[in-house]
Amino acid sequence: MFVSSNGFDVTGAKRFGFNVAWIRRSAATGVPVDPVLPAQMYRLLRANAEMLGYGPDHTVSDLSELPGLL
Repeated sequence: MFVSSNGFDVTGAKRFGFNVAWIRRSAATGVPVDPVLPAQMYRLLRANAEMLGYGPDHTVSDLSELPGLL
């Protein structure tokens, strides 16, 4: 099982056929108002990588939930 908290890593691993667990550390906070600073843009892109069509098999909030998936 591939495990990551980065949406772009999850998307890539799923695309290559891995069983994937995404550690979603925080909920998306929505789109910020202008101007969008680089750090905000990074968070938005990182949180929305699953929109590419390769979402995780499992979503957990922290590492303590992983043993139940294995």
